[in-house]
Amino acid sequence: MSSKSINREVVNLLKFLSDDGFVKVFNNKHIKVVGNFAGERKVFTLLSSPSEYYYEHQIKSQLRRLIGPLNVDEKTQRRINKVVRLYSL
Repeated sequence: MSSKSINREVVNLLKFLSDDGFVKVFNNKHIKVVGNFAGERKVFTLLSSPSEYYYEHQIKSQLRRLIGPLNVDEKTQRRINKVVRLYSL
């Protein structure tokens, strides 16, 4: 997968998981996605050097850390697995 398609999937997933279905995307030096998750404002930073071969693995790791404390139900978990292909959350 290209880094652009991975980033698009991550932003769409974060929109789905946010409290109000809305996230802001800032692109200065790094791509930052800001939204409200479980009542807290959280910032998710996409990696600055996506040319490395383990980019997808690093993004999955960051998503696990963000999604872990959200206490998602089984239906939402299945959608997460389907959209981002995270089989080991």
